[in-house]
Amino acid sequence: MIVLIDADTPCFAAAVVNEENDEKLACWQVGEIIESTLAATNATVAKLFVTGKGNFRYSIYPEYKGNRIGKPRPRHLQACKEFLVKTYGATMSEGCEADDLISIEQHANHAAGVESIIVSIDKDLDQVSGWHYHPGIKRNGTYIREPRRYLMSPGDSLRFFYYQLLVGDTADNIKGAPGIGPKKAESILDGCTTDRDYFDACVEYFSCEEELVQNARCLYLWQKEGEVWQPPMVGSTETRLHCGSAETRDEALAPEVQGAGGSEN
Repeated sequence: MIVLIDADTPCFAAAVVNEENDEKLACWQVGEIIESTLAATNATVAKLFVTGKGNFRYSIYPEYKGNRIGKPRPRHLQACKEFLVKTYGATMSEGCEADDLISIEQHANHAAGVESIIVSIDKDLDQVSGWHYHPGIKRNGTYIREPRRYLMSPGDSLRFFYYQLLVGDTADNIKGAPGIGPKKAESILDGCTTDRDYFDACVEYFSCEEELVQNARCLYLWQKEGEVWQPPMVGSTETRLHCGSAETRDEALAPEVQGAGGSEN
């Protein structure tokens, strides 16, 4: 099986633990984490992905990950990423995130009839259907979250995307719908089956449709390079609640110009 590894977290973990140690020790440790992952998944082929410079999401929402501004980055983080590129052939993103590249790879594999599994502790990747492996989380040598292999169906992944749209993602400074928590979000989505069902169920909880679209475009992981998420009924002349405008949907919701500004993940 092809294993698609989100290597941002291993790099961060190894860099944090070795903040006061030599760079070589941090790189050695991230290598050990990767080797452990390969053994646990019985990988026949492994592809690693790390986040590099630039992210189109900053051109959509300048406050994306704004809650991280001013927080120091582990000093060996970049060295760990470069070590994985050199030693394991990891792919470093440019203008997007590692998650986007993993999503593209998983969808391409599905289309080709090739089985692959995503390895990550990042919940964001649950919007990508197929097999997933959570390697678990340890504290002081003891698992506080056990490793888990699970399958996300296309329906599961679609629901998760809209669930996250409602509750937001505080890690990336993406606000959800006002006053909507996990239980309320699940209740709102109950009974939905199609993309249009989910969209219609969610849109009324945002101040205007543009607010929902902005959040969705930040949360959405590419299935093909350079995609811009669109509401399910783009192309119609249906008019909804717009922020200070009565424009038709196509004019108000035109794709943002892609940019690669902003800082690294």
